[in-house]
Amino acid sequence: MKVESTRLLIVLVCLIIRITNTNGLSKRPQCHDFAGDRSNCQRFIRCFYNLRVVFTCASGTAYVPELQTCVAKELVTDLTISSNDTLDENDDYPTIEADLDVLEAPMQKSLSPYVDISVTSRRFGCSSFCYNDGICVLVGQSITCRCQPGYIGVRCQVA
Repeated sequence: MKVESTRLLIVLVCLIIRITNTNGLSKRPQCHDFAGDRSNCQRFIRCFYNLRVVFTCASGTAYVPELQTCVAKELVTDLTISSNDTLDENDDYPTIEADLDVLEAPMQKSLSPYVDISVTSRRFGCSSFCYNDGICVLVGQSITCRCQPGYIGVRCQVA
């Protein structure tokens, strides 16, 4: 009888903890994907699972929230960003800077139908997240680091 009551108590405690955590997570504001940066019209936010990544548009371009892309500055008439499309600095999502050159790509004026274009997957370049030359990888619902030999830890911080 004592073992059964102990088990019941453990189950109840686990359920209470789970409900408490669920309520806490549901109150967390959603990461605002494609949010612009008011202080710099070339920067915007993308949300990847549990991490916010700040991107900088390629040189000569500006972020346009309505299009959710970077456009040549001479084609943009208004570089103001509405408050609905801006980054909320008060939320508790971890934020990293994407590598500055991650959006730099050679621009082509036209494409010949005879040219075969190969598509390569692009990383978002999160070298500022991992330490000691670790490489960011998506694992399930989180971002982790693939560490260089001799380093361990979530962010390759331990030698």
